[in-house]
Amino acid sequence: MLRRGDSAGKMDFKRVMVLRSGSDVDRPHPGQSNSDVLLNYAQQGGFAPATANLLLTARPVIREITGHWAQWRKGVPPTSRRP
Repeated sequence: MLRRGDSAGKMDFKRVMVLRSGSDVDRPHPGQSNSDVLLNYAQQGGFAPATANLLLTARPVIREITGHWAQWRKGVPPTSRRP
């Protein structure tokens, strides 16, 4: 989907940031079906903390980009390497 948007000139794939947060387990609890794990993820207790963690992670990045747009306008700015 992202590559299609890039090919159509609707977005720049080089400027995509992917943030992920774990909120689930890889197998159901005893008595729980596989479909419960997949479909009812928001009710399993990990969704809200994972969403909050994404906000905590993304907020400083968004503030950096929007607060220093002149440096980010053309893409990710080069980093300065300090000893």
